[in-house]
Amino acid sequence: MRQPVSAIASLVPAAAMVVLLDTLEETGGDVSGALRRSGLTMIEAALREGRAHLVSRAAIARLAADCVLAFHYESCRKNGMKPFPVRNHRILLLAMLGCSTMREAIGVMTDFYAMLGDQVAKWTVLEDGNVVRFTIDRRTREKSVSELLISIFSLASYHRIMGWLVCTEVPLIDVTVAYPSTLRHAALPELFSISPRFGQTTDSFAFASHFLDRPIARKASELDALFALFPFDLLPPDYGDESLSSQVLAAIRAALSLDGQTPGIETLARMFGLTPATFRRRLAREGRSLVQLRIQCRRDLAFELLCGTTLSVREIASRLQYIDVSTFRRAFTTWTGLPPATWRLAANPPDRMNPG
Repeated sequence: MRQPVSAIASLVPAAAMVVLLDTLEETGGDVSGALRRSGLTMIEAALREGRAHLVSRAAIARLAADCVLAFHYESCRKNGMKPFPVRNHRILLLAMLGCSTMREAIGVMTDFYAMLGDQVAKWTVLEDGNVVRFTIDRRTREKSVSELLISIFSLASYHRIMGWLVCTEVPLIDVTVAYPSTLRHAALPELFSISPRFGQTTDSFAFASHFLDRPIARKASELDALFALFPFDLLPPDYGDESLSSQVLAAIRAALSLDGQTPGIETLARMFGLTPATFRRRLAREGRSLVQLRIQCRRDLAFELLCGTTLSVREIASRLQYIDVSTFRRAFTTWTGLPPATWRLAANPPDRMNPG
């Protein structure tokens, strides 16, 4: 389970570094090179002598990348598997960002792994009542510290993906690993901020199933910031203090963008694990109402579609789920003082649309 850690911590206990270096050394890896590439050579002596207590979070992520990739490629070689390059995570996330909810995104994830075949890890997602469990089968039988680290990195990175997509920390109910407790290392919670149950039949993590209905709140433009350290920086990111109203806007926008039905209050409340009454009260405390948020989302999307597409006004009215084009024109004129066709012409004058 996830331990309480600072979401914006910039320093990590040095013990996290020790478990990586010791394991790399045991597997015959290039310890000196890993330290040099991570910018940590100068503190190796202090670390070995117990005089270094905190290490830069970014430096640990660079060291983890060097070590875990070495473990991964060696494991693939021994088990006849295909390595899973980091760029594949980016491809997968781009596909997941096109979904409206975490539930849809997880479907894309499992399809993605199934498409890659039997030479990569297999993810299984099972929803059982109020709990959803992610299980990974890495198709390896060796029980070593290096294999344990790869498994926990896999679990922790996909747990991180779930939280990143919906822009909130997703508390873990349970984490299991199919490794004996003799491989337990005191530094593992420092490295991953999770504490798994050892000696189980599978490598898995579980969280409350209501998170599956959370809207995808990220954009493709945010991937570069994520991949600055991901998937090797596994402490929680700073999710910020995002309001419920901003998350509701993301949910409504996703539905409209995908030409789906605008979610009602029952659906939205369920997305955020709230009762409809609590949902209304939370919005009211933020000075917002569901009606206001729907209007704001329709207005913002109307501006974008008029400026950035060639859809007709009638098509935009339908996309935004207005009863008819006249109702849309009246609403748009109330917002801007201009009918949509006139506003579009002013926003996109012919000489700008067809330069030269």
